[in-house]
Amino acid sequence: MSAYTANTELLKELLEAVARHHVQANPFRSLAHTAETLLFVHRYFSQTGVANNFSDMELLSMLLGSLCINLGNLGVSNEFLSNLNHPLVRIFSPAHTAESVSVTIMTQLLTRYRFLQDMPPISHVMDIVTELVVGSAPRYHQTQLGDILLLRQKGTVRDADVPTLLTVLLRAGMMVFCAVGADRHAEWAQRWAFEAYRELEASKLLGYSEAPVTADGVSATLAFFARDVALPFFTALEGFLPQSTT
Repeated sequence: MSAYTANTELLKELLEAVARHHVQANPFRSLAHTAETLLFVHRYFSQTGVANNFSDMELLSMLLGSLCINLGNLGVSNEFLSNLNHPLVRIFSPAHTAESVSVTIMTQLLTRYRFLQDMPPISHVMDIVTELVVGSAPRYHQTQLGDILLLRQKGTVRDADVPTLLTVLLRAGMMVFCAVGADRHAEWAQRWAFEAYRELEASKLLGYSEAPVTADGVSATLAFFARDVALPFFTALEGFLPQSTT
């Protein structure tokens, strides 16, 4: 991002504030998950010549999107928040409650810690970040998969396709336990499964779900996700990703 000059002190303060706005009790959607997502995005754009195909605004938006995905996240799904009639659902869209909270917090933090000189208007930057974060939400997984397959059919990424590619790349980074190496895969898969188990158990206690919550059931869900959700997604993305993440 050669067009911008960073104030390193303000950047440090921004990152410290980002860390404070994570719910560390979350097994999966935590500061560590944000760091893994940011690392994935950094590795993608660090491939030789890749960053040259994107504008400084697009690169900045992806980095900010990676940083803000879990800000204020309570470690439960939007559906759970809606069933609970959580106060946040009354403020933001029930379909995008968690994403809207994260983007709102990042907007406030950027306003306070404006770490880039000659930075475009924050509202403009955050409009792009919002599209990325909301568009990469799990509820749009099938749409994202279709978008990837369409890009592969085209055989080239045109300017009009860039927002789509950025969105699916952010989604790939968020699916961290699929994008990391084998040494960390099991740990992140367990974190994801535990957070899912915790929400299912809470839903059962609150009467939102009567489905039995068992270790075998969670393991089966994780296996289904890996086989029928993650594998097709990353197979379709092959060729767009750093070699060590496929």
